[in-house]
Amino acid sequence: MVRGDFLIVDNARIHGGLDTIDLLYDILIGYNIQLIFLPTYSPELNPCELVFMYVKLLLREKRTDLPLMNDVLSAFSLVDHQMISNF
Repeated sequence: MVRGDFLIVDNARIHGGLDTIDLLYDILIGYNIQLIFLPTYSPELNPCELVFMYVKLLLREKRTDLPLMNDVLSAFSLVDHQMISNF
């Protein structure tokens, strides 16, 4: 990570666990990284959630007779850099 960066996480319990949050803050402060929590239940603000939503949509629309893993890999291969930028 580069100094002055932000680490943005959702509100999953593991991201703010009482046993690790103080250590995480100390490490991030040492690198001048600010920890930012997304609002509760805000998948539209988390780009990876939008990618997963797109892939699930593709999987529901087009199911082949191949093993599920093949369909999953095929769906993820359709996610390109431009799409991620748009998310």
